[in-house]
Order: sequence, then structure tokens, then C-alpha cells
Amino acid sequence: MGASNDVSIWYPTYIGEFFTMTAAMSGHEVGAYHLIIAQLWKSGGAIPADEDYLARLTKATSKEWRRIKQTLWPLFDIKDGLLTHGPTTEEIGKARKNREQRRKAGIASAESKRLSAAERKAAEAQRPFNGRSTDVATNGERHVNETPTARQPRAGKGEGPFQGITTSKDSTDTRGPFSVGAGR
Repeated sequence: MGASNDVSIWYPTYIGEFFTMTAAMSGHEVGAYHLIIAQLWKSGGAIPADEDYLARLTKATSKEWRRIKQTLWPLFDIKDGLLTHGPTTEEIGKARKNREQRRKAGIASAESKRLSAAERKAAEAQRPFNGRSTDVATNGERHVNETPTARQPRAGKGEGPFQGITTSKDSTDTRGPFSVGAGR
């Protein structure tokens, strides 16, 4: 199994299903079931159906394994000397598919960023060769302003459209903006 397909670092446990499957099991049977599922996940969905191997895997003696397997055997499939578990195999397939989709998305994102960086470099390299489309000087090229701007009168000093309006500094009215009374 290649690194791009390796999903053995974790596996999902659906608590409701787990409790349903293990409700009538002893503690040792639950532990054995969990260890077998974990090893199936780690191994990509199939492990040897060898009884000595499974006894060691589940931390059981040969005698304990013979008793435990009576409960666990119906939950698994055995074919060609391999033990599999349908729901676990299905989840491994989903995890691999998700991992592959994320891998492809990461490659596409990196490629997009790489192209964007290359496009920026190309634009920066082209910038000195870009000329202006007009003969109008830019602000940096204007050395002297030959014609000074006419000074405009300040509003509030009796000139312009705000004639007769006084500012708070010029006002002799001591009432605040929320004062109540005559004269406003």
C-alpha cells in the first residue's frame, strides 16, 4: 500500500453502531472485536484468518479465543484464508477516496499558487518596458507648478454659500445643542 493511499493513522467509530454490535458481548469479546477491527483498518481491510494469530492479536489464550470466536465469527467474512469485515472495508474505501480527493485538491492549489507567482514575476519583469499612453506628466515629473491655485474663501466668514453662518468658536450663543428654550 503506497503512502498516498495510506489511511491507517485513524479510523471512524460510529458509537451507536458499536454499542449495538457489542451490547450482548462480554468485556473481553468487546476488546477482541475492537482489536480485530483496528488491525483490519491498519492492514487495509484483510488479515490472516489464522486462529493462533487472532488469539495473539486479541490478547487471548487459546482457550479464551475458542470461546470468544463463537461470538465474533458471525460478524466477519472468511475467504481464501483472510478475515474481512464488510463495514470496515467500506469505510476504508471512503477514506481512501477522500484522501485522494484532498491530495488532488492540494496539488491543484499548489499549481495555481505557482502559476500566480510566475505571472507576478513576468508582470514585474515587463513593467519597466511599459510606456505611457499619453504625454501628460505624472505628479513625480511635475517640477514646478507654474500657476498657483487661487485661494478659496473659508466658509462661515460671511463669504460663499454659507454666508451668515457662524462656527461655534465665533458664536456668542452659550446654549448647547440640546438646550431647550426660546430663540432657537
